[in-house]
Amino acid sequence: MAIVNLQDLQVTFGAKTAVSAASFRVDAGETFSLIGASGCGKSTILRVLAGLQREWRGSVDLLGQAITPGARFQGDLRRNVQMVFQDPYASLHPNHTPVAHPGGAAADPRHPRRCPASNHRP
Repeated sequence: MAIVNLQDLQVTFGAKTAVSAASFRVDAGETFSLIGASGCGKSTILRVLAGLQREWRGSVDLLGQAITPGARFQGDLRRNVQMVFQDPYASLHPNHTPVAHPGGAAADPRHPRRCPASNHRP
């Protein structure tokens, strides 16, 4: 079962496109990392998944339920979907990449990457 199924997500703020055609699926039991440069849309995608971003286009299913832009989460979604805001300067070493970060899942060979990051660049 897909815990998250996101297809062709697009988020714009006025004339600026923050996320363009993002798609991924996370099945139950999988470990998934969303990494990228500052300003590339990671937090915006997470805001959509947490129900905090009201305007967006695309198809998003969470826990088997389709969500729509602007809708308030009810029932299981409201109880089970959360977003923890993090201060990266307090928790990550600024000189380490996600792969080199001590104890990071990206460095653990038991958590293979789905595809190289270079495949995601236009």
